[in-house]
Amino acid sequence: EATYRMALIIQVQSIIRGYLVRQGMELATTSATLVQAAWRGYYSCMTYQYDVLDIIIVQSLVRRRAARLCVEQKREDRMDRSATLIQAQWRSYDCTMNYLHYLADVLIIQSAVRRWRAERQYEDLLSLRDEEEARRKEIAAIQIQRCWRGFICYADYMFTVSDIVAVQSQIRRWLAGRYLSRLKHVREVEAATNIQRHWRGSLGRDDAIMRLIEIIICQSIIRRFLAQAEYGRRQEQMERELTSSIRIQKAYRGYKARQFCTQKAKVASLFDASSTVGHYQYDAAVVIQRHVR
Repeated sequence: EATYRMALIIQVQSIIRGYLVRQGMELATTSATLVQAAWRGYYSCMTYQYDVLDIIIVQSLVRRRAARLCVEQKREDRMDRSATLIQAQWRSYDCTMNYLHYLADVLIIQSAVRRWRAERQYEDLLSLRDEEEARRKEIAAIQIQRCWRGFICYADYMFTVSDIVAVQSQIRRWLAGRYLSRLKHVREVEAATNIQRHWRGSLGRDDAIMRLIEIIICQSIIRRFLAQAEYGRRQEQMERELTSSIRIQKAYRGYKARQFCTQKAKVASLFDASSTVGHYQYDAAVVIQRHVR
């Protein structure tokens, strides 16, 4: 009989241990499935984010190359236009200077011819012996000298003005070229600054998105762990509350059953006492009647 009991105990223990092992294996399988699902979701999300980041980087590189090509094309167009304008201005200046030189040569030749004619007329007038003619010749010579000196002063003034205008045009052209070069440098610096600002902003946004995704994934994992822990704690609490309620109901029912049995015994004792009192009264009445009779 002891061997049979020991065999039964061992069989019950093996059944309980098998049940506990199966429960542990189911819990481990469920946990492994949840971990695999979380890891695959995280890996897929990270792969997608890296693919999007690679696409954005490639787009930014292509756009930067297109922007550089556009800037170089615009720079070449501006250089061509600038060279065309410089050539036009230089040709205009060269033609103007040639015209002024031709005009100065014509004026010099005219002045030389007029001087020669005046000297010839003056010599003809000097050949005359008349004082009046000499005086007229002197007056004419004075007028010729006055006109000639006035022409020389006017020609010097015009050449000086033309030289000043040419020098001013050259200085203004040089100043305009320097201002244009500075403006180009400032625009290039501003363009580079804008490109760097947009690129750094894109990198900052991508970094923020990646950090936000990592934070969300960590939060989801922590919340899942906390939810599982809270669910286990509530399950244990519910089991404890159920066990406690069952024990309380059992104790309360036992108390009610005992109280009912006590009341029933009291009622039975009261019925027994009343029946005994009735018998006593009946015997007393019989005795009293017998004595009266």
